[in-house]
Amino acid sequence: MGGLFSALGSFWSWIVHIFDPLCGPVGIFTWLGQSTILACGDTGWGDEIALGLQVTVSVAIVTLPIGLAIGFLVALGQQSEEKPLRLAAGIYTTIFRGLPELLTLFIIYYGMQMLIQSLLTFVGYDGPPVEINAFFAGVIALSVVFSAYCSEVLLSAFRAIPKGQYEAGDALGLHSGHTLRLIILPQLVRIALPGLTRSLDGAAEGHLLRLDHQPCRYPAPDERRRAGDQGALLFLWSGLLSLSGARHPLLLSARLCRALGQAFGDPSMSYAESLIPPQPAPREVMKPMTPARIAGYILVAIWAVLAALLVISVINGWDPEKFIRYGPRYLHGLGITLSLVFISVICGAILSLPLAVARMSKSRVLNALAYGYIYFFRGTPLLAQLFLVYYGLGIFRPQLEAVGIWWFFRDAWYCGLFAMTINTAAYQAEILRGAIESVPHGQREAANALGIHTFIAFRKIILPQALIVALRPYGNEIILLIKGSAVVAIITVLDLMGETRYAFSRTFDYQTYLWAAIFYLTIVEALRHLWAWIERRLTRHLKR
Repeated sequence: MGGLFSALGSFWSWIVHIFDPLCGPVGIFTWLGQSTILACGDTGWGDEIALGLQVTVSVAIVTLPIGLAIGFLVALGQQSEEKPLRLAAGIYTTIFRGLPELLTLFIIYYGMQMLIQSLLTFVGYDGPPVEINAFFAGVIALSVVFSAYCSEVLLSAFRAIPKGQYEAGDALGLHSGHTLRLIILPQLVRIALPGLTRSLDGAAEGHLLRLDHQPCRYPAPDERRRAGDQGALLFLWSGLLSLSGARHPLLLSARLCRALGQAFGDPSMSYAESLIPPQPAPREVMKPMTPARIAGYILVAIWAVLAALLVISVINGWDPEKFIRYGPRYLHGLGITLSLVFISVICGAILSLPLAVARMSKSRVLNALAYGYIYFFRGTPLLAQLFLVYYGLGIFRPQLEAVGIWWFFRDAWYCGLFAMTINTAAYQAEILRGAIESVPHGQREAANALGIHTFIAFRKIILPQALIVALRPYGNEIILLIKGSAVVAIITVLDLMGETRYAFSRTFDYQTYLWAAIFYLTIVEALRHLWAWIERRLTRHLKR
């Protein structure tokens, strides 16, 4: 039997090799020849690249269903009527949307090993130390990050479904589970699919233009008439109240109702001669303990236990010497992170304006160039772009020295700034283009009718309205750039993540990553609340 399984395994390996699209007999790398770097075998790196591609696709395939399932459950918890369940789901999304993916991976990879080792030691295990598979840790980290973004997309889709759909299911006598599966879920997939596809590009890049402001609603003619009649009656009532000298408004209102009833020929109108006696407050009805509430209490208790363990571990492992030694380095890294993000956002915004204009241009050449730029930098990871700038431009050192800009590209900080700038410029260009196109075309026609120059109309009429629409996507882009800036630590830039890795390499203390997580969460939450306040301040005239 063992020989049979061995033969089947060999046959399967042969089939996989034959149909390998990269290094097989008819693979892409094989056709490139043995003289290139992509050649398979001992002469090139084609085998390693093929293996890396296989691992990447495998991680994505495994992460997708897990993240979708967790995100769906979190979205259900966020829209639940039970407050504990909403609280637990909100804590989950706040944590895993506020931490950089790289830091989340480190925390899960090292934290799971420490947790499992501590549990085994507690039960009396004296064997070798436990090691977690890196592939397994990567899948868990990407799943929780993707599920946090996915839950927000699904929550928005849930809220977009009219409540009448749920009421229709109840009227038909369907169980809540059947209503969710047969009525809500098909609509949910249709609404959330565009957002989920964008989430897959970079764990929810957050650059969807969401027009959160309700458009101006003009009432129907009968509504205007009814509103006018009500306003006239209120004005008449206030005037009679001031002129009649009546001591009690209730008596005057009763007389007014009777007079209006007689005037309009409605004998059925009635009025009260005395006040309704005060009634006791209704008895508070205790809500029954539901499974959702029990689950919410359990999840909140788990979060509370984790927070307590975190505080206890920080207190027990507190070392004043480490704090004095590495505390200033953390603050220095925080300053590097904030300066990188601030300068790259400003430079990216300046670069995104001509890109957005070229993207909307009627010239095919300009449109194609802008589209190619945006397509490339939005379709490739920031880490790959960083490596292309930091390592790739070194090939052109003589040419860069000849034009006098090698000083810029030989420094890791400037390379990180340049890579982040060209990356965020692509995203900001799409945000700005969508916002400009959302401005009604009548604004341009009105400017043309008034004889306003096109440039002046764009600067003073179109662009201010577009920036209001793009305000929230800009905030999302800044938050994502703060989290994405952690990758510059890989090219020796000592930002917050770089200083964290340095401290961990010297102390092997897991708390170094916890402090970095606290810093990142504080920055993201502070910026999110600040941006929400700015949005409310700038759009207060649009509130209805």
